Amino acid sequence: MASIVLSFVGNQDPLAATDTEGSICTLLRFLLTEKQKTIKKVILLYTEGTQTKAKDTQDYIESEPDLRSLALELRATSAKLSRDPTDLRGAAEEAREGLKLVQEDMAPGDHIEFNASSGTPAMKSSFSLLQAAGYVTHGTVWQVRNPREMRPGQDHVFETDVSVLRWEFDLSLIHI
Repeated sequence: MASIVLSFVGNQDPLAATDTEGSICTLLRFLLTEKQKTIKKVILLYTEGTQTKAKDTQDYIESEPDLRSLALELRATSAKLSRDPTDLRGAAEEAREGLKLVQEDMAPGDHIEFNASSGTPAMKSSFSLLQAAGYVTHGTVWQVRNPREMRPGQDHVFETDVSVLRWEFDLSLIHI
């Protein structure tokens, strides 16, 4: 069983303003070390505005001894999302397209790891929406906290519980 990581690229990748690794690299290290995952592939979705950050992230990953062996694919999003990266519908459409790419590489037992901490709020939300809507059965949506904002007892990287979204979807159906 292997994992495939899907993430948008944000302005805090590969390095955050706090001079720490951005969420993509933080999540990759967490999955490899803490969760002992085998990562089959990393797919990074970028807009015109984050194209340089995507290339910088690729270069950074390829320069890190414990990350350089990861298979990495950079994919441009649509011009529509590049024009308005805050458009939730556009971000969800691009996330679904990214999901199709992931599914092409998936074998039985593989797992999808979504990074919901890079990109605009719309991009970050799109992975939780896909998960809650039932598009993904073998996946986890991950969050990476800003290390400067962490409180005692909080994990730096943690799983997002999307059951509250699913519960809200179910409630909306009941009340119709």
